[in-house]
Amino acid sequence: MFHGTRKMGGSEFSKEYSDRLLKEIEESFENFAKVNDGKNIFNAARTPAVFFTLVLLGYFLSSVFGSVGLVAFARMCNLVIWSGLLAIVVWSYIRFSGEFREYGAKLDHAAELIWDEVFYAGLQWSLSAWNASRNSVADTVHQENKLSQD
Repeated sequence: MFHGTRKMGGSEFSKEYSDRLLKEIEESFENFAKVNDGKNIFNAARTPAVFFTLVLLGYFLSSVFGSVGLVAFARMCNLVIWSGLLAIVVWSYIRFSGEFREYGAKLDHAAELIWDEVFYAGLQWSLSAWNASRNSVADTVHQENKLSQD
């Protein structure tokens, strides 16, 4: 609409205003995108949820490895537990104090990476394994029914 309307001063004069308008539109879009991302509760709680899940998973695996007698693996799981707890505490301090935002961004990035590469990949793998086993059982039942009918 801006470029379709004739303006006084010609195209060279309106170029400055066109550039300024495009810059303001881009800044407004970035601000609206940030506000919308902030409204998404899962994005706001993803980082502590991922680290808390790591703590729970580490605790469970530590208990299993400790009861079986694999102390070295149990200690590695304890390291995961303490690292997750430290990450939650540091993230909480950064989020509520507003200081050290660059470290908060790094923690958010690490949590996103863990979510995408570990949890989501594990979920996809378990769902595909579950579907394969379900299909295998269904095929077996179908073949048994077919044999019993013959």
